[in-house]
Amino acid sequence: MVQRWEANSCGYHGDDGNLYHGSGTGEAFGPTFTTSDTVGAGINYASQEFFFTKNGAVVGAVYKDIKGLLLPTVALHSQNEELVRSYLLHNGYEETLKAFDVASKNTIPSLYIAQENGFGEQLIAYALAQRKTVRQLIRNGEIDSALSKLHEWYPQIVQAGALEEAVHYGRIELAKFFKLPGFDDLVRDCAALLAYEQPHQCSAGYLLEESQREIVADAVNGMILLTDPNVKDAQSCLRSHLEMLLRQLTVCCLERRSLNGDQGESFQLHGALNTSTAGRAPSANMPLL
Repeated sequence: MVQRWEANSCGYHGDDGNLYHGSGTGEAFGPTFTTSDTVGAGINYASQEFFFTKNGAVVGAVYKDIKGLLLPTVALHSQNEELVRSYLLHNGYEETLKAFDVASKNTIPSLYIAQENGFGEQLIAYALAQRKTVRQLIRNGEIDSALSKLHEWYPQIVQAGALEEAVHYGRIELAKFFKLPGFDDLVRDCAALLAYEQPHQCSAGYLLEESQREIVADAVNGMILLTDPNVKDAQSCLRSHLEMLLRQLTVCCLERRSLNGDQGESFQLHGALNTSTAGRAPSANMPLL
């Protein structure tokens, strides 16, 4: 996410083992590292040095000439990172996962890897083919077909269509969100859909537009993952590791700006990601499913 050669930065690079210290020119520093290696970094305040470790052994140290707040960062950029695989598995992008394996020249079956790695992907590989099918139906606007598949495969997810109970639930539970900035209008619009026989024609009809289908597909995907009897942490099914990482990045950047007295440009995630990927080959915006 963050370029290792930014000003006031110091980073140990896995591909070449070089140290990047505020510039794009690396210095020979230590051995390379990759998947399965454990790499650490720390500060020796007595000697005012940064030091780096690999698998428990000290690689080397460099003088700490950076003043001010220090923020530890891990930058991932290799094609075959587990984070990418985790995202594709979590969201049910089966065909994209296969293409990813081909592009990264990975000959081990995706589901085997999902059972072996440390990301808990044995859980998010659950019902991959079914989740792919349901997501595709929702994205294509084939809602009746999607509901039919849910009735067939996961009847516990599909309720009986009890609108009165839904309205009652909204009054009791969703009312808690009515006064929260950022939630008020959205919750009211969602609740309003239940009150109209032709919701497409009401003011909240935008929620039924094509642009909203991916959001619905994500929510249904998470609910399917929750049907896995091996799930112990329900929250882990709602967001992929990649999304949680990006949320953490956003919070850290906002906190850093706050510590600087809210000085400088406001943090925008899309802008930061576009900057960090400048110069790379463009990738498809939408997974293949």
